[in-house]
Amino acid sequence: MKRVLLNILAIGCIVVGVGGMLFFGMDTVVKSQLPSYQHSIAINADLKRIEIMANEGAVDVTWKLDGLNKIELSGQAHEETIKKIKHTTLQNQTLELDYKHNDDLQWIRMINLGTYDRKHTIVIHTTQEFILEQLNGRLSAGTFTMQGGKINDLSVKSELGSVIVKEVQGQQANLSSDAGKVVADNVDAKLDVSAALGTIDLIDTTQNVTVDADAGSIFIEQKRPHSAKVSSSLGSIEIKVSPEYEGSYAASSNLGSVDVPLSKGKSDQLIQVRADAGSINIVEK
Repeated sequence: MKRVLLNILAIGCIVVGVGGMLFFGMDTVVKSQLPSYQHSIAINADLKRIEIMANEGAVDVTWKLDGLNKIELSGQAHEETIKKIKHTTLQNQTLELDYKHNDDLQWIRMINLGTYDRKHTIVIHTTQEFILEQLNGRLSAGTFTMQGGKINDLSVKSELGSVIVKEVQGQQANLSSDAGKVVADNVDAKLDVSAALGTIDLIDTTQNVTVDADAGSIFIEQKRPHSAKVSSSLGSIEIKVSPEYEGSYAASSNLGSVDVPLSKGKSDQLIQVRADAGSINIVEK
């Protein structure tokens, strides 16, 4: 039933996209006509939280630990959005980057992939010691990527697009996508990850993970031993366990093969895996 619904959704998207190109014209729908912008914001130790909101376009966040204490913003946006960005200042220890705007062509452009030509680049320059308490990212349509940084509480959600986070240190990271892949690569934090329609790849995990996928495969590779709770409605699950893992396993699949090592039971760590339809494969590296 899920596959039928997904096929219907895909056909509907194609029809709407073709119709939009015919009605509005190829150049209007696909090509970006937006002006470019560049802006710099000075920051200090008072910065505790960053809020990022966008309704279309990719968001790329990079941390540079060079002690310059500033945030550089660049990309393409509507005039009203550029005005908001250039008037953005630190308020109540929070920096709010609001890229949202009203655009009648947003969903048609998104379906025709034109939205991915629009990219908001955020470069955060801080000291080696700086730790951000919280960063929240919310995208309606677009891919969120981030590399580097020390963030105690990281939360990123894309309704239509991927979420990719690499080399981040923190306490907790919540990453999710309604339609798109989710990647956490060398993220030293507890992970809570979900995807309604898309793959999940967690590489070099170090702390407990909770993973939930509706339709898509799940891959986890431990860097250090830890517990995990993993579930998938439709898709395979593969886990590569650290050689130091000495806990137990509990795995079951309603429709699919299950291959797991013998539980050692020498620690209270538990890798618990469930699949409604899909194979489960757990191996010790």
